[in-house]
Amino acid sequence: MGRIRLTIVLLAATLVCGCQRDEAPNGGKDENTSSAPAAATSPKDALLSMVKCISSRDKAQFMASIYTTDPEWAEITFAFWTGEQAFLTQAQKAYGDDAAKSLDLNVLDFPTVEEIESKLVVSPKGGVADAVVPGKEALFTMIEEDGVWRVDMTGEQPLPADRDDDLKSTAAMIAKLKELQTRIGQKGYTVDKLNEELAAASGATTRTGDGDPGPPE
Repeated sequence: MGRIRLTIVLLAATLVCGCQRDEAPNGGKDENTSSAPAAATSPKDALLSMVKCISSRDKAQFMASIYTTDPEWAEITFAFWTGEQAFLTQAQKAYGDDAAKSLDLNVLDFPTVEEIESKLVVSPKGGVADAVVPGKEALFTMIEEDGVWRVDMTGEQPLPADRDDDLKSTAAMIAKLKELQTRIGQKGYTVDKLNEELAAASGATTRTGDGDPGPPE
């Protein structure tokens, strides 16, 4: 699957948001269950909140951690990232961590929570802050309003003319991930075979839309 630039980056592979929620299918969490979303009081906290709550499938906290003028687009992006995370987690169990790293998934390009915790460089400019993890290509922008910081996703939203195709192509990739996830570990379904089918699906969605949400270049 081509790693196509579309949306702001990020997905953590290991940490779980510290909110109370119930278990959901496939070993994930219920995307619609959360305690009251916590407000981030710093740019770093906003980024960590978004990352952790993608891993824990906490949509309410994710939406509280970002700033967007297109909630529908943000929600389908969240669904794609959590879908990739579930796919990766199952592949790690079936093939091992080293083999799963060969999967062509956007989540494998994202900096980890540990990297954000220890290496994130924040450059504040009043109520706006840019942040980057050295060695990673992703650049994040956080904005502050009334003392609360959020990850600004408006710059990555699709243009109005592209929006419908973008939503459709992302939904198609989510469906393909769910389909292929049921085949992980089955006879004949090696990591290479999964990559072949992911690449074919990504190519099809690229022809009809902007492709799957991935990290900025």
